Amino acid sequence: MSTLRGIVRTCVLTASNYTIYDLNGEVVSKGRRPYLTNKRAIEWSSVFITWKRKPRSMVYSRYWKYLPKRIAYYLSIEDWRLQTNRIDELITLLSTHPMKEINERFYELVGISPTAKELSVDMKSYDQLAKDRK
Repeated sequence: MSTLRGIVRTCVLTASNYTIYDLNGEVVSKGRRPYLTNKRAIEWSSVFITWKRKPRSMVYSRYWKYLPKRIAYYLSIEDWRLQTNRIDELITLLSTHPMKEINERFYELVGISPTAKELSVDMKSYDQLAKDRK
């Protein structure tokens, strides 16, 4: 229960909606929870700086699911030193390019070919799979 302008009201919250009732049980207001419709840009450089300090926590981060898949695969390696080097490389790229552009021009900006052994994933096959899904 909450008090608003001297009137006691009850608010019922669900995952996506809210309903406010007065003392008589009548609905005063209802609607979608406002923050669910808001979108905000992710400050990727600060996310990568955090991941650099704790690279093992990267895949458990709330931002991991928003990372473009090509870049997620690029970072998904077991060698932590190489992973840290790749994070540094992406931090440098983020100072001059937005994440969307890095994803689109990945091979050109990172300076490797889609079939390079250093990727530990055949990105050419991955790109083909991504095209087939669309």
